[in-house]
Amino acid sequence: MASLAQYRQEVASYTIPEFQRGLVWSEAQVMRLLDSAEKGFPLGMVILWVVYSPKGATTYVVDGQQRLTALTGIRPGTGEPVWDIQFDLDQRVWVNNPQMGQALAPLWATRQKEHELFDRIRNHPHMREYYFRRDHIQDCTNLQGFVLDGASPAEVADAFCRMGSGGTPIDPVTLEKALAMTAQT
Repeated sequence: MASLAQYRQEVASYTIPEFQRGLVWSEAQVMRLLDSAEKGFPLGMVILWVVYSPKGATTYVVDGQQRLTALTGIRPGTGEPVWDIQFDLDQRVWVNNPQMGQALAPLWATRQKEHELFDRIRNHPHMREYYFRRDHIQDCTNLQGFVLDGASPAEVADAFCRMGSGGTPIDPVTLEKALAMTAQT
């Protein structure tokens, strides 16, 4: 099982198929999912489809784009940061797009920023709590991944319709056509 930190390393290389909607989750939905990750609750499933062509392999996010973006802070396929989740050390809560002047520590930081962060917060009374809570989220393996490796568009459509339960419904024939067009690009 992949941890959220592992998904974060790979998510920029994933491709979003044409039939997928844009990012629609609210800040409240993102924060609730992060809270679920921190508490060790199940986080749902991500369905990935690996398509092989002479150019190489492409991994498509068939289902779970909203969850991947919420949990990693990165939009799949672009590497663009979407959410700015920070831990407010004084209030001891996770916040998005925090106000300036707060004692903050990010959910995700580069190695270079990690050293600067430690120097900045090392004497804060809630520093250990931040690292504990951050690591608990980053190490979480409760996001199930299902990989359809080399599957046909019909197989992917069938799997999606069987496993997808909470998202926007899509007609299996429309999905299969969209997947077939995606595989040809």
